[in-house]
Amino acid sequence: MAEFGGLRFTQLSRVGYAGGGFRVEIWPDVGRVVLDTYTDVAAGRGQPVFPFAWYEDGSSDAVLAEDGRVFLLHPTATFRLGADVCEAVTGLVRGTRWPEVDGHGDPLPQ
Repeated sequence: MAEFGGLRFTQLSRVGYAGGGFRVEIWPDVGRVVLDTYTDVAAGRGQPVFPFAWYEDGSSDAVLAEDGRVFLLHPTATFRLGADVCEAVTGLVRGTRWPEVDGHGDPLPQ
């Protein structure tokens, strides 16, 4: 994770897609700590989570779970950004649509 620490960028914004274009700040060692939220997420997944990034949309936080998965804690829902840090960063740059997940981190049926 130290490879991406301090990285700041604005997502790509694709033509015809309402999402994307949001600022992202990756700060694995100095992120804002939303302890109650992180504790709830960790309890639901049965493993600790670690602050990973801030995402401008809704003012959301991304967390890294002990198993390597990365989740976006958005005010409307929780999404899986990726199976690992590299997949999550790629999706954040591209403005990918992420699957919404349940309290255990498993994708909801679409």
